[in-house]
Amino acid sequence: MNLEIFQKLRSLALAAAVSLLSLPLAQAADTGIDVLLILDNSGSMRSNDARALRVEAAKLFVGLLSENDRVSVFRFSGNTEVLSEMLSLSTERHRTRLLNSIDRVTSRGARTDFYKALNEGYQLMRQTQRPGRQQHIILMTDGKMDSGKASVDLNLTDRLLSNLGPKFARARIKVHTISFTDTSNIPLLRLISNDTKGSFNLLKGQSGIHEIFESIFERSAKPSMLPMKGDSFVVDSAVSEITIIASKYKPNTIVALETPHGDTYTPQNHPSRIRWYHAKQYDLITIKHPSTGYWLVKFSEGGNRAYIITDLKLVIDAPNEVKLGESFNVTAWFEQKEKRIQTKRVLSAMNIKLKVISPSGTVGTYRLNSIGKGRSRTSILPTESGTYKLQAIGIGEEFDRQRSTFVNVVHGDSNEPFKVVDADAATQNPAVKEEQSQSADSLNSNSIKHPTDPLSKDATESKSLDTAKSVANNAINQVEKIAEEIKDKIIPKPPAPAIQEEDSSSGFGLLIFLIFNVVTVIGGGIWYYLRQKRKANWINLDGRNSSGNLIDTDSNASVNLTDVDIEGNDESVALEEEGEIDTTPIDDLRKDDD
Repeated sequence: MNLEIFQKLRSLALAAAVSLLSLPLAQAADTGIDVLLILDNSGSMRSNDARALRVEAAKLFVGLLSENDRVSVFRFSGNTEVLSEMLSLSTERHRTRLLNSIDRVTSRGARTDFYKALNEGYQLMRQTQRPGRQQHIILMTDGKMDSGKASVDLNLTDRLLSNLGPKFARARIKVHTISFTDTSNIPLLRLISNDTKGSFNLLKGQSGIHEIFESIFERSAKPSMLPMKGDSFVVDSAVSEITIIASKYKPNTIVALETPHGDTYTPQNHPSRIRWYHAKQYDLITIKHPSTGYWLVKFSEGGNRAYIITDLKLVIDAPNEVKLGESFNVTAWFEQKEKRIQTKRVLSAMNIKLKVISPSGTVGTYRLNSIGKGRSRTSILPTESGTYKLQAIGIGEEFDRQRSTFVNVVHGDSNEPFKVVDADAATQNPAVKEEQSQSADSLNSNSIKHPTDPLSKDATESKSLDTAKSVANNAINQVEKIAEEIKDKIIPKPPAPAIQEEDSSSGFGLLIFLIFNVVTVIGGGIWYYLRQKRKANWINLDGRNSSGNLIDTDSNASVNLTDVDIEGNDESVALEEEGEIDTTPIDDLRKDDD
């Protein structure tokens, strides 16, 4: 026993040593992100994006990225053209080259082949991949697959779903899709994004495209922010750079920025240290080493953002993906130079709240309570599938911080990159069956059909696979039934020792016989299961069920976040509509502190 304990301790020590040795390597990994912008250049964009707002929004995204990030730009119609190779944003020259390349996006192309654009994008991302860097593709289009020949369109669509989509998922390249119209192939674009852990956005009116890019930026780069109090915000001494997005009422609106010293800056009148990009929907203002104190954004529409570069951060920790109906913890804390702040004087003055925005738009507010060592926590119970946005806001006497993260809520097993719904389960569950039917109808209405019907074979093989599973399960059930019937013989309770010895011998023989039958039956079932599984094509992982129907996992059901318990605290937290939560507006927190 001592030797066994020694071996276990030795194994643990070796594991700890390996972890410590690998830590510097993990810290030395590249932490920036790589982004490929794929912009629709087809003629139909003249009417669907008459003001070329996609160009402005793409420039906004580039302006938000840091010097550690890299960007490439494609434009596509019937063909794909590389406007800029993958360039680092570490120099102003590269940033200018990228912005100029985005200006070359027009609406003069013929046809729409985003399979070719995505395929070439995949090749680029694989060739330029670096360890530790997240990779993102943003595809903007207004149409369906249109190569000029219907049979080719169907083939390209099928190849996108069955081949290219799984490649993105395996390479962990997230594809974010933006549809400019509701007449585009929305189910296809949504499926590509869902299966690659990206995001899908339908542009409802051209005025919101820059807000979509803001959301994608927050998902991909996870920047630190300053909370906005109306149109004002407070800069502290730990902020080394700030980038402000000021939304505008009209293209000719002149946004102004008032400093803590009372100076007013405009696009035409500002110091050289300020980079000011003046666009139709927004102004993008970047200031290095901003003055501390209150800043005010004048004449904006509201909904402004203030992204910062700082070594004093609010960190929010939540799982990337959870199953529907399972609660999860959200923990937040403050860090300075990568070390958690535990000073009681600082933490006692901080008030951390969590805003939860559900996929259907319902907003709930939670208060995070201390669990010790500088951390605060609450628990969330999701009640609808889709992407939840979690926004942690910390208000204090010395500094303010804001940070967002996103949690995908899925049905069933979340380990597979492509959702698969069991046909038998769908038959037993009318809600799932109805969802599958609606998804299939929606996809068919958008001309996603397969004349060669490659899914029919997969559906048959999937049913055979299910049959194999059923055979194995039935075999196990039969063995368990036999075991129950002879339980008294194997473990007898005789009144006399002589009888006990005789039954024990008989029971031992029955046990050997039972084990032999268990091995034979289960082994046969597993062999049959693996034989059928080997026939299954990977295409069945592209979001279809075993009947060949594509599954749309998004749901528009309303959410009612229920009361949740706080770990380490006896109090419970509820949403505003329950009337049991502190609903003090964020804007009034500072007044309360005073």
